[in-house]
Amino acid sequence: SDTERIEEETAGRRLGRRSLYQVGMRSKTGERLEMLIAATPLLDESGEVSGSVGVFHDVTERTRLETMLGESRRRLSMQNRTLTHLSRSPAVHSGDLGRVAARVTEAMATTLSCTAVSLFRVERETQQVHCEDRFEMDHAGHARRAPLPARELLGLLDALEHERVLAASRVAEDDRASLLDQGPHALPQASSMLAVPIVTRHRLAGFLLCEQADEERTWTADEHFFATSIADLLARAQENAERRSAEEQTRAIALFPDQNPQPVMRISKEGVILFANAASAPLMRCWATTLGGRLPDRVAERVRAAFDRGESDTIEVRADRRVLSLVVVPILTEG
Repeated sequence: SDTERIEEETAGRRLGRRSLYQVGMRSKTGERLEMLIAATPLLDESGEVSGSVGVFHDVTERTRLETMLGESRRRLSMQNRTLTHLSRSPAVHSGDLGRVAARVTEAMATTLSCTAVSLFRVERETQQVHCEDRFEMDHAGHARRAPLPARELLGLLDALEHERVLAASRVAEDDRASLLDQGPHALPQASSMLAVPIVTRHRLAGFLLCEQADEERTWTADEHFFATSIADLLARAQENAERRSAEEQTRAIALFPDQNPQPVMRISKEGVILFANAASAPLMRCWATTLGGRLPDRVAERVRAAFDRGESDTIEVRADRRVLSLVVVPILTEG
């Protein structure tokens, strides 16, 4: 304790030792102060200790900042470990929010030390918001909630469409978040919340919701960044999964090109048209080329770049007053 430390240092000065140490003290108002004390023994003519001199420095603010810095480093270390772990997870990269929800909610709740974390999926077609998973720290358990009608969450969903982070220290006093604290779909005992959108192709696909119960909580900047990083990781994984699915469908369609009502062409790396189905005729007329001819330079360059990268690309072109979105899929095994 501070008292024992003072007694120990005082005993050392009686033996002629100097000391520099930090202890806590109380001010007249009862406030705790951190004091750095430099103490030197006073010696009489015979060399015996006759007293001591102490210089007191108030280091309360410095100690507070050092403590905050230490806590911040600890939080950042935990957040980085969680992000690294999730980014290496095959389940996360599947892009299936339902499959990965339980892993994400538990990891976030543990890292942020909050009451609960939920992952919601927004379904535009049915105008519903689905809770894929909710993890509660107190029970260390996972649960799913009934779908929420989107109309009951319009304020929250609109805010998430336009903001990277929605943080509310007092849910009941925030119009955007208060709907989650009312009615049959209320979140139990949520005093503070942190919500971040999962955005794919410029549309709200879902959101992560962190809750703190029974007490107000001010969410720190590093917690904002951590939550948005998780949301971005899920969004990119979902987009990649959708792209892989589209590429697989394109490859499947390419095996039966004559049956496809859309243009299907096989192009060499050099931009030469090796095959074109009947639906490609208007496009080829627009390009003023034929089977065995070359693509326009701009399109040929994009095709060559897709070959070099080994990745698909999407090109928008105009033909017969229509705008077509051409998906370029390198089939490297076929040459």
